[in-house]
Amino acid sequence: MASRFLLSLLPPVKGESGRRIATFGGPYMPSNDGAVLLKFWAPWCGPCRAMVPAIENTILKFDALELMSVNVDEDPDSAVEHRVRSVPTLVLMKNGEAAGRLCGARSAEEIEAFILQHL
Repeated sequence: MASRFLLSLLPPVKGESGRRIATFGGPYMPSNDGAVLLKFWAPWCGPCRAMVPAIENTILKFDALELMSVNVDEDPDSAVEHRVRSVPTLVLMKNGEAAGRLCGARSAEEIEAFILQHL
């Protein structure tokens, strides 16, 4: 099952798994009417780096879900807007509203359960 990833104004980067992930760079429009998973992270955050494969592999299971990676050091305003106080934090957005929030390092199973609960 192919996943659609959110495009932004910044060029896409490759995740550790080699899959395409967009970075957050300001105003964006989801490419579908579904949900968007915002992944708030920082380059100095070990747990953030450790979660990359789990997030990328889990997102592929959800065709109607897009992934947006937000570096809190480069985009602190987005972190404030979404009330992110620590990283890693995942915020599931539905119809422009936060439907759920998951803070701290989590396993792929916990991430999948979180998504299923809030989709």
